[in-house]
Amino acid sequence: MTYSHLKDVLYPIKVFYGPMFSKKSTNLLKMYIDSKEPKMIISHTFDTRCDSDVINTHDGDYVKGIKVKSIYEILDMKDYKKAKEVYIDESQFFGKKLYNFISKERFKKKFILAGLDLDSDLNQFGSLLDIIKLKNVISHRMPSKCYICNSKAFYTLCVVKKNGQILSGSSEYKPCCKVHHK
Repeated sequence: MTYSHLKDVLYPIKVFYGPMFSKKSTNLLKMYIDSKEPKMIISHTFDTRCDSDVINTHDGDYVKGIKVKSIYEILDMKDYKKAKEVYIDESQFFGKKLYNFISKERFKKKFILAGLDLDSDLNQFGSLLDIIKLKNVISHRMPSKCYICNSKAFYTLCVVKKNGQILSGSSEYKPCCKVHHK
């Protein structure tokens, strides 16, 4: 008797998503630090909050990690081949390719993701909302607090003028509730 039909059960995907400052990276790093499994942690090169070999939170917590431009860069890495768990921070920056990658690799490894679900214009940002629709996904929508009224915030507001470029600094964005999102 084979149990190949249970592959989907063996490796659930965990997703932390929400606006800026909602502790997504904090939860990801906590799980990474607490895990005893062979693992690796990555982020996108657009994450410029710290050095290229560090994954950190807005609170200043950090671990050694790897930053890559394309999710497919990790396939040939020794750390990826040994890992049973792969932690991906700032996953929105990997775009739709992350969905394709996870769809193929999820039967080989456990993935834990953190990232924004929407951009400041309320458009889907990256592929987390598509990944959440896959089977056996445990998702956590993480609220922040509105910077104006302190109520639950599920949106990110850009507080500076954008010129079409991706801004990645924390001073350009603030979490806000639906009432205060302009």
